[in-house]
Amino acid sequence: MSSPDRPLRYRGRGQQPPGIHSVRQREHIQRVIAAEGVWIQAVHGDGPSTTYGYTVGLNRLDHPELLVTGMGCPSVCNVLDMVTHPVLEHGMRLRAGMVLDLGAPLAGLIEVVRPGWWLTIARELSAQPVRALQLVLSDEELRLPGTPGYDLPLAAQPLLGNPIWTVPGWSAPDPVSVFEPPTSGGESATL
Repeated sequence: MSSPDRPLRYRGRGQQPPGIHSVRQREHIQRVIAAEGVWIQAVHGDGPSTTYGYTVGLNRLDHPELLVTGMGCPSVCNVLDMVTHPVLEHGMRLRAGMVLDLGAPLAGLIEVVRPGWWLTIARELSAQPVRALQLVLSDEELRLPGTPGYDLPLAAQPLLGNPIWTVPGWSAPDPVSVFEPPTSGGESATL
């Protein structure tokens, strides 16, 4: 949802994620948010564990920003674009504990513990504390990280919070489709 000339930022191990470096960049991001509702920021790291992407602009709708770890652009941009569409266009409200159907894979939502550290640009553009949800993608068998049988090669998604699906006795709710968002009040099933 952001412009094709969106800069790809770099983050090395132990480095603070990059933020806004000029007035011109700030104004450009604000124009994209005003026109499209959201800016999607990709951050390229040393490897999958430090590569991620996040949204900027959902906070102004009193909605948590969204973050995906373990993948770079264009994949992370496509996933975030797909999930922000029903939020912006249909008023869908996402919250920790939901499971989303992305057309295989599934994505579990967890609350990010230190969102201001990861979402530097969102923090810099917001007058309020930034809240964020991490979209954690399932493996090919639709299992989420931390559940029995999860495919470890996909473990390059660092978890930035405590997923409810790792609690003993948890049972998965019906996934909510991002392609057919709920129409009544924007509420959806939670875990």
